[in-house]
Amino acid sequence: MDTTTVATIAPFTVRADGFGPLEVGMTLKQANEVLGQTLETIPGTERDSCFFARWPDHAQNVQFMFSGGTFARIDVNSGRSRTDEGVRIGDSEARIDSLYPGHVRKTRQKYIVTGNYVIVTPKNPVDSGYRIVFDTEGSAVMKYRAGRRPEVQNVEGCG
Repeated sequence: MDTTTVATIAPFTVRADGFGPLEVGMTLKQANEVLGQTLETIPGTERDSCFFARWPDHAQNVQFMFSGGTFARIDVNSGRSRTDEGVRIGDSEARIDSLYPGHVRKTRQKYIVTGNYVIVTPKNPVDSGYRIVFDTEGSAVMKYRAGRRPEVQNVEGCG
């Protein structure tokens, strides 16, 4: 695929191990080459060897965490990006359960009394080092993140 056209292909979906052509484990340089554009570091997110980047002018409102020099997770805090199974912000916990049967675990939210972390373990045992974590309030998805452990489990991002 010609990398100069990747940015025009839409929409990318979020997987436990990546986003569209981006795969967890890529360096920032590799990610930029695959996208044909430069991801920008989000000011104020840097901590130790961790930072978040964004894809300028991309309509899917996603953030990419790089930790230890490689792409570790993707955060979806707004917008209409969906997972590979079709979950989006605003969907219910019941929908997550129905789309990932037998692969869902729930724990109480750290900061929101009426919310949960709905944690999806990939179906393929080879992918056991990855997760998708949905933050819910009431029973609706407020935001979600996907990627490798332990970074995907960090509630405070690089914290």
